Amino acid sequence: MAARRMCPMLATLLLAAALGSCAALAAEPEEIPALHSGAIELGVAGSMTAVEGATRATLQVHSGVFFAAGPVLMAAEPEIAWTHVRSLDAIDIDLGLSVHRRLGPSALYAYVAAGGGVRQEWLGSFRQARYPVGASLGLRALVDDRVAARIEYRYRRVLDDPVADYSEHVVLVGLSLLFRNGD
Repeated sequence: MAARRMCPMLATLLLAAALGSCAALAAEPEEIPALHSGAIELGVAGSMTAVEGATRATLQVHSGVFFAAGPVLMAAEPEIAWTHVRSLDAIDIDLGLSVHRRLGPSALYAYVAAGGGVRQEWLGSFRQARYPVGASLGLRALVDDRVAARIEYRYRRVLDDPVADYSEHVVLVGLSLLFRNGD
């Protein structure tokens, strides 16, 4: 049921990003929003999954500082995320390095990232640290020079689990504000 409520939100976000990109394509080339070296991003993202009555919700706050590296932009992106599954809670603190490339004369940027961090999980008084590492693929759509929507697929290998290391696959959807972007 929760997944059914999430689908319209995801569809609305993707439609808004697509319309923003189409509007940018119709604009003059100098009017198409672009990411610039020195831009600072502050955003929120989330995901929710419901399977057989078990719901997993993740809320993430991320930031990034973009810098030029030849024909591409790179970004250092620290983030903090909170995940809740039934009575289990987890806080992730991650750092990623991403490479961004504009897709033609549009307001769309594809990116790939590598990162990792530490995850503190707790269930009652029991606490355990784990170490997720992995890669991400994403698409960022600039609505204008100050606002962007993004969708990201994230693969993480979670290390130091007491039973066995395991893999996570997550799709995150988010919105960002951009500061100092072309100022």
